[in-house]
Amino acid sequence: MGKTIVVAWDFSQYSEFALNYAIYFANHFRAGIKLAHIAKNDKELAETEQKLQIKIRELAKIFNGETGYQIKTGNLYTEIGRIAAENFAILVIMGTPGANGFQKITGSRALRVITGNEIPFLVIHRAMKQQLKRVLFLVGDNKETLQKLPQAKFLSDNFSGLTFEVCYLDVFALHPNISVVTDFFDKQKIKYEKKVLKGKNLHEAATEYLKNGAVCNMAITMTSKNPSIADRFLGIDEEKIIFNDAKIPVMCINPKQEIL
Repeated sequence: MGKTIVVAWDFSQYSEFALNYAIYFANHFRAGIKLAHIAKNDKELAETEQKLQIKIRELAKIFNGETGYQIKTGNLYTEIGRIAAENFAILVIMGTPGANGFQKITGSRALRVITGNEIPFLVIHRAMKQQLKRVLFLVGDNKETLQKLPQAKFLSDNFSGLTFEVCYLDVFALHPNISVVTDFFDKQKIKYEKKVLKGKNLHEAATEYLKNGAVCNMAITMTSKNPSIADRFLGIDEEKIIFNDAKIPVMCINPKQEIL
């Protein structure tokens, strides 16, 4: 298999939503699709494999690219990332109902799966309604925020007519990160518009923007490099945008050691 998109698959409605997005992205990226399922125990493997084989046959009727599946037993939070790494995936797509209950304190399951993987994760909450046309590109005041630029270039290369909304807080309007991002977009001939938001927290302001009239149909954000225990109890910033009320899909990029 060449380029691969991995779908976190648990036979739920939300994994069906994720698969719909995977088909859409795979057609643009000329990639294959692999369903990744984490079984609770060895006894579950045989029955699960039969179900996956049926699903793959159904998928082949509506998707012309290469397909496959992989099952592992173990910890969901580590094994999805391992499957993605083993298959040199360019993207992992997972559906989630959001963070609720005790997860709001300890960190959502989705974020725990995402953290620690260098492969981008696309988190979705509902069925696909629109084609990808406008992407909210959050620009923070830390150096890690620039690591989203290669992914923006990759998206622009594969989706014609894509526009990025370079979004930042008014208090950081003169921050050098803004110039780095816009210079990069200019050089790469990536279409963009600037969007200045007011507030003390970028993720909160962006979440409100998405909720109240934004026409973006995806956002890109960074995850926290090493969230502290206090962060997990008070709320990790990126969760605000990942689980936005508008239910806009969010692509999460994990920080790397090397800065662009």
